[in-house]
Amino acid sequence: MKHMKYIIIFNLTFLISTISSVVVNAAPSTPSITGTVTHGGVVTVTGTGFGVKSPVAPLLWDSVDGKYPGITNGGIVPTGGSNVWGLSMLDVPVHFKTTNPRGKFTAKYTNTGSTDSAKKAALGGRNYPGSKVLYVNWWMWLDKTACTASSSNKYTRFTDDGDWTSNVQTVIWEPNSVIIFGAGGPNYNAWPQACGKTGVWQRMEKTVDNTTTPIHPSVWLAVDNSPIGSQPISAPSSLLKDITGIYGIGFDGSNTPASEQPTIDWGEIYVDNTRARVEICNASTKASSNHCEIQIPQTTWVDNKLEIKVNQGSFPDNSSAYLYVVDASGTASPGKQITFGSSGGGTSDTTPPTGTTLPTNVADSTAPTVSITSPTSNATITGSKAITATATDNVGVAKVEFYLDSASATAIAADTASPYTFTWNSSTVANGSHTLYAKATDAANNSTISTGIKVTVSNTVVDSTAPAVSITSPTSNATITGSTTVTATATDNVGVAQVDFFVDSTSSNAVATDTTSPYSFTWNPATVANGVHTLYARASDAAGNTKLSNVAVTVSVPVSSSSSVNVSRSECANAPSGTVFCEDFESATPKSHFDDYDGNPDTENLVVTDKGPAVDPANRAIRLRVPAGERGGADLIKVLPNSYDKLYARWYFKYEPGFNFNAENHGGGLSAGDRSLIGQSGNRPTGADFAGFYQQYQANSAKPFSYSYNRGMYQDCSDPNGNCWGDSLPCVYDNGEYYCKKAQDRPTVTLPTLVSGQWYCYEQMVDMGAPSTTGSGATGRVTQWIDGSQIGDNTNLWLRTTADLKLQNLWLQLFHHDGTHSTVGELIDNVVVSTNRIGCGSAGFSVPVPPTPDLSIIKVTP
Repeated sequence: MKHMKYIIIFNLTFLISTISSVVVNAAPSTPSITGTVTHGGVVTVTGTGFGVKSPVAPLLWDSVDGKYPGITNGGIVPTGGSNVWGLSMLDVPVHFKTTNPRGKFTAKYTNTGSTDSAKKAALGGRNYPGSKVLYVNWWMWLDKTACTASSSNKYTRFTDDGDWTSNVQTVIWEPNSVIIFGAGGPNYNAWPQACGKTGVWQRMEKTVDNTTTPIHPSVWLAVDNSPIGSQPISAPSSLLKDITGIYGIGFDGSNTPASEQPTIDWGEIYVDNTRARVEICNASTKASSNHCEIQIPQTTWVDNKLEIKVNQGSFPDNSSAYLYVVDASGTASPGKQITFGSSGGGTSDTTPPTGTTLPTNVADSTAPTVSITSPTSNATITGSKAITATATDNVGVAKVEFYLDSASATAIAADTASPYTFTWNSSTVANGSHTLYAKATDAANNSTISTGIKVTVSNTVVDSTAPAVSITSPTSNATITGSTTVTATATDNVGVAQVDFFVDSTSSNAVATDTTSPYSFTWNPATVANGVHTLYARASDAAGNTKLSNVAVTVSVPVSSSSSVNVSRSECANAPSGTVFCEDFESATPKSHFDDYDGNPDTENLVVTDKGPAVDPANRAIRLRVPAGERGGADLIKVLPNSYDKLYARWYFKYEPGFNFNAENHGGGLSAGDRSLIGQSGNRPTGADFAGFYQQYQANSAKPFSYSYNRGMYQDCSDPNGNCWGDSLPCVYDNGEYYCKKAQDRPTVTLPTLVSGQWYCYEQMVDMGAPSTTGSGATGRVTQWIDGSQIGDNTNLWLRTTADLKLQNLWLQLFHHDGTHSTVGELIDNVVVSTNRIGCGSAGFSVPVPPTPDLSIIKVTP
């Protein structure tokens, strides 16, 4: 039996797709510093051998201060959504703390105040897919030792797959420095204990490096700048993967007696996927330092220059220390002595340029001079332009900032070295008159604003604004007979070129086009089959921008109470109108009518006798079962005789008595693309290869929905072009917190709860819609019914990028993720695929389908 390629959906993934690139050259030289070394200030560091870091900013700098406005001391730290952390790792609240501050930082995280019996509490859910290196620096305080003979306390965990619940293949730092791979698996590379000091703040560091090929990671640990060890991991290669996220940081004492669990405060968390960093330490060599503060990179990091925001940490004001630049290999530069509160180095800058002397003990109160030298006044600017200023000062210019239109607004650029310049993209502002200013500031914070330079921006305006369009007639809920005028209104910022009208699918040719307002055409509904139809209007402007009507008009023919599908055990002998494929399992060899996907034996897909939806004792149906204790599926597949843009499928199903709805599952349905791609999972379709729409139920709740793989899927995707899991239509995973972000995709009705031993009629309509390379203007649609009642109507779906991707297959299957499922399975009967809606029958079902009316009577609803 061939097993389907699904993996269980993750409960939570926070997607931060940032991959750092660091080019390492020679070892860093002794750095020089420009600017005043004050906490929160920005200084420039120059030298050689720094390497190139891109992006410059770290993956995360969580100082805790200012991150949680409105939360007071002892409050619970919020997680998920737009918050700093994705989750509380142990399902135990982490608390916010403003007592026990450290230096310049007043706020911390703490595990006190927990309602849990243990003092465990940790934050996690930070995912950095594609990372080969992960470096974490944080500060921690304990009230008692974290090492006893019976303790098993964990400070931090890295994970390789972003699955915050299974915690597989994880690098864990315990106080005894054991590195563990595999959930519940063996331990590797135990190092000497690093129990940590009590009653004091201590700095913790951890790096996992997976840059070797094949992956064979090395781990480096340090406390207060003192390395515990650095060595490769000798775990089996089957366990080694890239480390892609922070599973947790804080404290987990779940396996430690309560009497031995410490209170822990932690914070100032710095995360990056390179060891390249800047630190300020307390000794003249990096190796002899036991107090180091991480610095925060800003906008520049090239081989000979970088910028940092100064983090004074717990260094006293006016104290001296040493600045070190560490490259990606972990090699530190010689130290550069600095004094907090002074500029450029170890002493305050009191030496003026040659020929100028400041009186002893007299503060520098002379402001710089500054002027913009390029462009000149009244110049005309197009595209990108270098803006240059000259500035001088009696002591020295610390920086020049540039402003647009107002010198009291936020600076649009800054430079700390002459020539003071930046490249301005003038296309980011409106055409017309603008004024540029330059502001020079010296180390004593004296500043001068230049005379404004007026320029005229004159860029070619590209019309990228799409028109607006909507159908105004027929009106909502109107009833019409015979031919009717369909009217749309459309507007555009430049002008509407034309409005095209479509019936049912915008991927087919327009049924009418109008180039003048009012935009309209006369539609004869007799030109389409009886059933449900949708009208669209698409407006285009001269620049080629297009927009579909934002509300489709749905047209349905009223139902005659005397007309319904006749459900019988031999339904296919008189198949419904428009039938593409029909199977009622009444022939001698019904399975031969399918293209059996994996050659299931009769024990897994067996034709059995059951009364079925026809309530006939001689009725036959197909039974799908997965062998006890196995992960996999039983299925049948039908390659349809042609390919289609839009199809309806209907079948009856019954879960056998005793069926376990708590077991994870997947079902079947229509699919687009080649047969060989059925069941593909874990990656977003390209829009030209495949799409699938598979009926199933939600584990535990037994609520039905369609599990869909398509180009526009978004609910559980960590990568725009891959690493994705299917969308739920309608979306049943949550109420918009993490997965179901689009309100229109959530259920609009109360979904039924499926039970075993009962036959249900399931109907599915899939319209592949207009192809789109960007998702703009996509009109895909998936509609579903259970026993004739609509359970979902998901519209404007991005299902394909090319019109060549069409519906080609019907897949009937029952799939289970693991061996916890029941031994019984599912019965399926009376399967029909059609170009028209089929409906449910009268034998045990009272849901009618549209008949052929005497008059063309059309009901219109928006």
